[in-house]
Formats: sequence, C-alpha cells, structure tokens
Amino acid sequence: MEEKDRKILVEMIFLGLTPALAATINTVSAFTMGVGIIFIMLMSTLVMRLIRPFVTECNKYFVTLVITTLFASIFQMFTEAYFLDAYKNIGIYISLCSVNIMLFATAQGGAKKEEKNIVARAFLFSVVFALVVCIVGAVRELLGVGEIKLLSLSSSYLAANKFQILQKAPGAFMMASIVTAVVAFIVKKTGKKKEAN
Repeated sequence: MEEKDRKILVEMIFLGLTPALAATINTVSAFTMGVGIIFIMLMSTLVMRLIRPFVTECNKYFVTLVITTLFASIFQMFTEAYFLDAYKNIGIYISLCSVNIMLFATAQGGAKKEEKNIVARAFLFSVVFALVVCIVGAVRELLGVGEIKLLSLSSSYLAANKFQILQKAPGAFMMASIVTAVVAFIVKKTGKKKEAN
C-alpha cells in the first residue's frame, strides 16, 4: 500500500466516523449504511468526473454539495421504502451523508484533472469503509445483544452475559477507538515493511 493510500485510509476512518457511530448498533443498520456509503460515494464521484469540464473553481463546492445531496436523498428514499427497520435507526444519518467530509472530499476530487483513478479509488475506499462499519456493527450486536440477526447467528452464553454498554453511545466510541487503533497499527506495520524494502 502506497504512502498516499495509507494516509487516505486513515483520513477516511476519522472523517467517516459519524455514520459509523450512528449506524453500527446492529448489523442490518451497519450493512445498510455501508451500502449507502458505497452508492453515494461512487455515484457522486462518477458524476463529478463526467461533468468536470463544466465545473469551475468558483462553483465546484456548490455543484459537489448538490450532487452528494441528490444521491443521499435517493438512497434515503429507497431505504425508507424498502428497509423501514434500518431506516428507523439510520434515516437522519443518511441525510448527513450529503455533507459528510469524507464523501464530499472524494466527490470533489472527481472534478480535479490531475486525479486519474479517482472513481476506482472512491469505490475501493468506500468498500473498505463499509466492511469496517459492518464488522463494528456485528461485534456490537453479538456482544451487546448475544446474536447477529443478519447472519441468524446467536449465542445463549453471550445473550446471558451481554455487554449492554455496547448498545449505547459509549459502546460506539469504544468500538471506534478499537478500530482506529487497529487501522493505525496496520498502517504503521505496512509503512515499516515498505521502508525495510
């Protein structure tokens, strides 16, 4: 992994923590938010790439905001129509995706001429971020409730000895800290290996 990619990955984890903290109360909500992040980031970056000749330095922020808001609204309406249970948990946070710094910055990168593979990178990073959100959601649900509904997996021992704090706001911060530490460790290790080579 290149130095630039490692920095972007760390920035993504920090900048995208808002939806992660809100959506990871269970796997269904986490998975839905992950799919939403992939859809919004990929489509907004792709559209910005396509209309790049018409976007000037003066209007790029306004155009990026309109486009990310458009795709966030599309995903919000789709979720409300077909996944009402997940929508009840994350509906308001889908709206915030239109001004999420991670999504906004990636979409805005689509308008830059020097960015060659921005759409592919947006897709890759959104998938990685969605996986992180789903893993955090699965851990919080398994340890906090004793089951993972999305996978129909349950444990009577964990249900009897559940960590209820993981289903509350402090649990989200705890999991976010653990994920951040793991990502920082991986980034540091890959950096050391690259320096050794």
